[in-house]
Amino acid sequence: MIARSSKPRQQLKRSRQVTIVDEMPVRVIEHVDVDSFCRTMWPRLVGALNLSFGRLDLAEELAQEVLSRVVEQWDRVSTLEDPEAYTFRMGFNLGKSWWRRRAAEGRANDRHGSRPEGRDGELAPLLAVRQAVAQLSPRQREVVVYRYFLGCSVAETSAAMQCAEGTVKALTAQAIASLRAQGLGVDDG
Repeated sequence: MIARSSKPRQQLKRSRQVTIVDEMPVRVIEHVDVDSFCRTMWPRLVGALNLSFGRLDLAEELAQEVLSRVVEQWDRVSTLEDPEAYTFRMGFNLGKSWWRRRAAEGRANDRHGSRPEGRDGELAPLLAVRQAVAQLSPRQREVVVYRYFLGCSVAETSAAMQCAEGTVKALTAQAIASLRAQGLGVDDG
């Protein structure tokens, strides 16, 4: 943790002065208890993860895992600046880990010449939007989910994705261009 002081301090590599802010802005938590927080977050979290990873069963499993971790750590989570953003970030991180693990298993199975029977043939065809979004890069897909599905602002998306606002704007523009090139009309509003 960085000690906060109102006195300017020298950075190690630069000669300019940096002022540390004494107080950080704190978001007022709308959910007073963990139960109401989880009930509010469940449908939004499942929807965001489903759109991002393209599988409802995976989205529900990830959301369940995320919310169980939130319940276990509620004393800490409830004091965070933005517990909702933290919850979504945890869900996206778990989903990425799941995909990495699945890819590693696939590579291992390919090396050993065996592949377990998949359910790919059993799945119903995906909607045009889901197919178009699935063609985006992972970062573009994530920004589309935050900006359009969850309705987050550029600043909120930037904080959740831990990147600069300019990066969010660029990823959004690239994603919209890609979706339009696939024949999907996108509302910029």
